[in-house]
Amino acid sequence: MNRRSLLLALAGALPGLTLAEAMHPAAAPGGMLRIAATWRGPREADPYFIGMLGFDSAARTLRVLWRQQLPGRAHGLTRLADGSLAVVAVRPGRWLHCYSAEGIPLRRVELADSAPRHFTGHAVASLDGRLLLTGETEAGEDRGFIGVRDASTLEEVAAWPSGGIEPHDLRLDATGALLVANGGIRRAAGDRKRDLDRMESSIARLDTATGRLLGQWRLRDPRLSLRHLAWSQGLDGRPLLGIGLQAEHDDPARRSQAPVMALWDGATLSVPSYAADADGYAGDICPAPLGGFLISSNRTNSALWWRPDQPGRLSLVARLTEAYALGGHSVNGSADGAFISSARGVALWHPARPHVLLPWPAPMVMENHWLPMG
Repeated sequence: MNRRSLLLALAGALPGLTLAEAMHPAAAPGGMLRIAATWRGPREADPYFIGMLGFDSAARTLRVLWRQQLPGRAHGLTRLADGSLAVVAVRPGRWLHCYSAEGIPLRRVELADSAPRHFTGHAVASLDGRLLLTGETEAGEDRGFIGVRDASTLEEVAAWPSGGIEPHDLRLDATGALLVANGGIRRAAGDRKRDLDRMESSIARLDTATGRLLGQWRLRDPRLSLRHLAWSQGLDGRPLLGIGLQAEHDDPARRSQAPVMALWDGATLSVPSYAADADGYAGDICPAPLGGFLISSNRTNSALWWRPDQPGRLSLVARLTEAYALGGHSVNGSADGAFISSARGVALWHPARPHVLLPWPAPMVMENHWLPMG
């Protein structure tokens, strides 16, 4: 049984939570907080939706503010310059949709089964907001590409090599250059991983005017797949890119002891902690208050905090059944908490305030990523 098949049963099966289950009306900022998300019902055959969740700690409620049905499983969500939301399908991704923040369908791309490339689940808007850059894979050839699309129409205007295989998450740096997490995993029919001894994972930096490869970084262990990206800062205030890792070693013992986070400081790619607290699997990553990153692992039902003042360790901040999607809650541009999805509902964590956990309004299986909107 896969992760999604177990969620409804798990929601009532594991009683213990590190995160406080009591609702704390004063724990979160006042007013309703919105989270853009995608989900389906508890059964595998249930339809998928994109929608907006309303998280209201004062009223102790979590509501679905709006929803729209999707053609299938979605993955990453991106906020565009006009406030609209782009949502991308994954492996093999054959569609890309855009909705207003109020849930109005705006534009869409549907790829034929015979299309030369398909989406790999994530996108990012260019610094000026005019372009939407999408991770894509060439069918049958494994080569990664970045699709360059007009954000106002979603029409493709160019395509660049991603610098590797299986481009996954995408981010911009302060100069507007594109950072690509090339996951490096080749896949066969049915999304089956293959030839793991030939993995080629890397961080690539591309010029967003020309697609030119500006730099590339790899870890020493080729079986660590670099997958998800988030920006935070180090002790000196300079930006740090956190990268969630997923281990693909054949030996289960080695896989479970593998690190789950890497750092890129603009010049070097490194592993700051070899703490084996996540069974070799980081599901998602987001910036944490006071610096550093929050990492989720549904394999260990936990959310972990990497702090730049304690670089060798990961601190447990929440024990939640099926902890997965993360999203930083910000105030005036600074991280002020993090939303964590779980089998039971949505948690809002902060290191210096009581935690809040609000239950799902109906049985829902949340996708791996979501996007706090404020």
